[in-house]
Amino acid sequence: MRSFLKFLVTAAAFMALAVACTANTAEPAAQPALPTVSPTAAPSGAELADLLGSSWELVTYGDQTPLPDTQLTLIFGADGVGGAAGCNSYFLGNFGLAAGQLTIGEAASTKMFCDGRMEQEQAFLTMLQSATALTVAGDTLRITTPTGDMVFQPAPAAEDSTAVAGPNLADLLGTEWDVVSYAGQTPLPNTQLTLRFTAEGVGGSAGCNSYGLGDFQLNEGQISMGLANSTMMFCEGLMDQEQAFLTLLQSAITLSFNGEQLVMSTLEGEIVFQSVVYQTLESGAWVLSGIAQTDALISTEHDSAITAAFQNGQLTGAVGCNEYTASYEAAEGQLTLGPLAV
Repeated sequence: MRSFLKFLVTAAAFMALAVACTANTAEPAAQPALPTVSPTAAPSGAELADLLGSSWELVTYGDQTPLPDTQLTLIFGADGVGGAAGCNSYFLGNFGLAAGQLTIGEAASTKMFCDGRMEQEQAFLTMLQSATALTVAGDTLRITTPTGDMVFQPAPAAEDSTAVAGPNLADLLGTEWDVVSYAGQTPLPNTQLTLRFTAEGVGGSAGCNSYGLGDFQLNEGQISMGLANSTMMFCEGLMDQEQAFLTLLQSAITLSFNGEQLVMSTLEGEIVFQSVVYQTLESGAWVLSGIAQTDALISTEHDSAITAAFQNGQLTGAVGCNEYTASYEAAEGQLTLGPLAV
């Protein structure tokens, strides 16, 4: 860039001298204005480092515009380049950018199916993989491919949040959270969207499939992550919600506490979570509702309830008019009972 600006200044000086020689009475030539750069955009022909941390949304590809209610993005993260392809999340392998010239390896993506969107997704990814050049002018990023240009604009900034400054990953290990809302929407009835932090990784349930967030990092509330992966089941009526949720997760920027809620800010809005609280054996009295066998749950019908209460290693309860007691041990999901006394 310095060489380019130096060239501009030198060229402008020679032009001014030439005008002075041919018309001594003319006003001195105005110096050309230096190009300005938007805070959200990198200079034209920039190196990859100039784009790190920026996110872009597709406006057109070739002579087409994205389908309604779909989001096609290009995100330059510290761990790589990827984004949302309208249905699946994708990652561009071996992405190289030098002086505006592009080299891209094979793209990887999640493997979900979204009815009516797969043709657009395939066309988008095919064009990206054939890209040869990238330029930025103002708030427009343009990728050149053999079949046409792909035009992007800066992705909308995340909504402001009143949440308190966010945690580190270690602060959340062992916790699980349910989605209360995502980008202003509430989960469908009888579905559960979760976020789980374990020593093995970060993931959860997307309503139909289980998912994992690759290389998830959280440092004082700032999020970075690799490509999301998921199982590949199809659930009638749930796939649009699942894709919207996973797309939001992939564009997450920050994570913070707001009272007892966990708030994740993304490029398209906020995901609000509440903590999942599990009952324990000693939470109170239990009433028998059925007996589980390998292939069925057998309901139990009695004139009086069959109860059980666990407290400090002692099991007590009632079966009809009889009361019983026994010792117990519970460890790592296993329950061992001593002899029953009636």
